[in-house]
Amino acid sequence: KLESGRYEVRYATALTELDGGQKLVRFYDPSGNLIEVRTLWDKFGNRE
Repeated sequence: KLESGRYEVRYATALTELDGGQKLVRFYDPSGNLIEVRTLWDKFGNRE
């Protein structure tokens, strides 16, 4: 839970690292909608 000013943000999941290195977090906005944020997915597996 994060409180900043007039809004309270409730996290649905902790920051998670998925297979392939993608990071994901889910939280609820002030209206109760579930928001999911992910880093970009590198379908090539970070080839150099």
